[in-house]
Amino acid sequence: VEVGIRELQPVVTERSLSRVSEAKLERWRKIAVEAMKQCGGVILPRLVDPVGLKELGTRRGIFLSPASKRGLVEEMPIDEPLLLIGPEGGFSPAEEKLFSEWGWSGYGLGPRILRTGTAMVVVSGIVAQGML
Repeated sequence: VEVGIRELQPVVTERSLSRVSEAKLERWRKIAVEAMKQCGGVILPRLVDPVGLKELGTRRGIFLSPASKRGLVEEMPIDEPLLLIGPEGGFSPAEEKLFSEWGWSGYGLGPRILRTGTAMVVVSGIVAQGML
């Protein structure tokens, strides 16, 4: 919210640890509204209902992969419409293969493996910085 992300959509993957309930979505919506008010933002990001991974196949995007040699910081393709951050434990090899079949590109954040929530904040900052 604070760096201008326009949409957030939970995605259920092979290694997802929890399911997103309607109550959790509503809590996130309230947090987004409060964050928008606090930072003086004018755009309230759309919080979309969760989908299964295969439902994203028609979209073009990139994904975070600790194994990727391409650095997101150095090579961020700002024009990409979708950035997928994996669950704790990362994407499975089958999921990464599926991304390749879709024509998606994998990017890394360097040698450290970040928790999902941390990665989301870091990536949002990288994207915002690249768009300034």
